[in-house]
Amino acid sequence: MAVGVLLARETLSLLIGESAPPETIADIRRIAAAEPAVAGVGRALTVHFGPDEVVLNLELLFHPARSMSEVAEAVDRLERRIQAAHPEMRYVFLGAEALSRSSRAAGA
Repeated sequence: MAVGVLLARETLSLLIGESAPPETIADIRRIAAAEPAVAGVGRALTVHFGPDEVVLNLELLFHPARSMSEVAEAVDRLERRIQAAHPEMRYVFLGAEALSRSSRAAGA
């Protein structure tokens, strides 16, 4: 009976979109912050779609002096690094924004 309750509880948490553990999110934020093109890391949202399948949406602020191609290369590197460190992150969406644009929005 205890095993049944435990399985039901775990299944329910996966069905309602449980987020990744705080340690995993902290490590992903650390990986992103280590990228030279990244000036800041915003919100990190995760949702489980199954026991080993997680969707990540991560907001990134890039230095305004970086070109579009440099930002695109940084995004590709980050996707590979995050998925190498956390293979359960099957879908990684990185939102890129220039630092100057985000500071203007904050002042508005």
